[in-house]
Amino acid sequence: MVSTLPVSRGRCGLCAGQALESLPLPRSTVGGALAALPGLGLVRCRACGQEQVDPRPSDQALSAFYQGQDYTAHEPVDDAAARRRAAGQLAVITRAGGVLSGARVLDVGCGGGQLLAAARAAGAQVCGVDVAMHAQAACAAQGLECVASLEALGERSFDGIVMSHVLEHVPDVLAYLAQLRARLAPGGWLCLEVPNRGSLRARLSPRWVTSLGADERHRAFPIHLWYFTQDTLTRALTASGFAVALSTTSGFGVDALAPRWLAARVGLGLRPQPSARQPSARGAGGGEGDAGGGEGDAGLAAAGQGRATTARQRARGALKRRYFDALLGENLLVVARSR
Repeated sequence: MVSTLPVSRGRCGLCAGQALESLPLPRSTVGGALAALPGLGLVRCRACGQEQVDPRPSDQALSAFYQGQDYTAHEPVDDAAARRRAAGQLAVITRAGGVLSGARVLDVGCGGGQLLAAARAAGAQVCGVDVAMHAQAACAAQGLECVASLEALGERSFDGIVMSHVLEHVPDVLAYLAQLRARLAPGGWLCLEVPNRGSLRARLSPRWVTSLGADERHRAFPIHLWYFTQDTLTRALTASGFAVALSTTSGFGVDALAPRWLAARVGLGLRPQPSARQPSARGAGGGEGDAGGGEGDAGLAAAGQGRATTARQRARGALKRRYFDALLGENLLVVARSR
């Protein structure tokens, strides 16, 4: 029989502080019957600032939820967005000095295997972990190894481990990070991605804004058991024997500040309008009278437009990098090395 009684740690899961401040429960929840359990709470540690669900759902209740049909977060969706996200994570790893070519790379919570496939294309030897049968099947269809648990790996070790949007679901963060560190070869790297409680969207989400229907600061309560900032995630990693090499963020997320009813209303019936600068099909071909202008003028114009576009792309890329490195993005991306 699944226990429905919430479990209280009674102290901070990171610094063991016992001065916990109760916070208002979010209006929106995730998890169906799990979210409806009585007695759940949300607290902030006065010592280190970590926010956590306490009392939280029991291990049995969480396990039943993740094995049920209602949990679809790790559906093996293979689309352009998933591939861009995987490429972005690998770029951050490389930026932090992580080597992919020839490395043994493990992806914990690998879903459909997009990151595994990208890492394999970069020369890595890859393996995934995911409890979902459909994720394991999706990986197998691509010739990617995927097992159901860390224990199924036996004594294998890795040069690098990636874990995206998993740590916030783990009941004991420090114990799980210690398991990952034990799997790393000396000097190996760990790339973590978690929701960012310090994001711009989270900072602009006071209760009076969320009462109008905007997205809440504490997303996915109560299945997200932890709400990390860069400071608290660094504290967890340091306590677990890691040294942070790089911290950045990804995803703007500020569109979620628009109340859902307003976003839905604005989106109704809108169609993208052609740019006033965009030539018509007839004009693009050039009439007989224009033909005498020569291909040289058209080539110079196209080259000038190409340079302007490239300059705009560079400027946009630089602005995005500044925004994300200022830790304002929706997701925290941290690369750490085993000490």
